[in-house]
Amino acid sequence: MAGAIGPLTPDEYLTLQELAAYAKVSVRQLRNYLSLPPDQALPCYRPGRKLLVKRAEFDAWFAQYRHRGKPILTRVLRDLGLEPAQLANLRPRRWPGARTGKALNQ
Repeated sequence: MAGAIGPLTPDEYLTLQELAAYAKVSVRQLRNYLSLPPDQALPCYRPGRKLLVKRAEFDAWFAQYRHRGKPILTRVLRDLGLEPAQLANLRPRRWPGARTGKALNQ
């Protein structure tokens, strides 16, 4: 395995077994990623009967699946024309008449 010899470099080509160890996913799951539609599939190289994946290309491909927060909430916000990353910096509003944690009779 390439990682056992030394540190991995971004331009290194990995076999599916090496990539599975690097990404901590099964070879079967990697094969599923390879069989996705062409615009979504994991990029790979097939010299002869070998199947290789460039580590930097895997990292970039995998990064597109990064999620923060609940996916349904993100989708709803985008459907409303709002960008979730911009909303993260906003402070919540205090609505008039909202409870402040104090008893109402005080």
